[in-house]
Amino acid sequence: MPNSSTRRTSIPPKLTSFTRELPATGRCPGSHSARSAEVNHVRSVLRVRSADALGLAYLHLVDIGLPDLDTLALLRENFSGPIITNNNLKADSARTVLDAGKADAVSFGRAFIANPDLVERIAAGATLAKPDFALLYTGEERGYTDYPADRA
Repeated sequence: MPNSSTRRTSIPPKLTSFTRELPATGRCPGSHSARSAEVNHVRSVLRVRSADALGLAYLHLVDIGLPDLDTLALLRENFSGPIITNNNLKADSARTVLDAGKADAVSFGRAFIANPDLVERIAAGATLAKPDFALLYTGEERGYTDYPADRA
């Protein structure tokens, strides 16, 4: 792995924890045995180590909470640069991730879309508005610019 003096300048793509839909077994689709899960884990480690060798500025993970894999721990053990994570984080869960050292930063995507005043709402302990999922990422202003600020 690069040492701490390695200059990190390349901007990486956002990563997503391996799959969006897990069958009831908790294994990735096409994974029919513990051996397949082990192979997937080894491949994941190799990918992260390869990314580390590139000197990427950071890794940004959309962590979907795989039941059999602590993805943030895998990144932390195999990537020497900063780690950013998100996915349905709230103020308390974001703080827990940061306090545990699992990530160096967190990001809030959909929460920011639905709460133009997200920072103020978190600071005040205000309720967060829910995004209208039918309008997300449609390329139109509706659903992006029409969420009201908190009135409290």
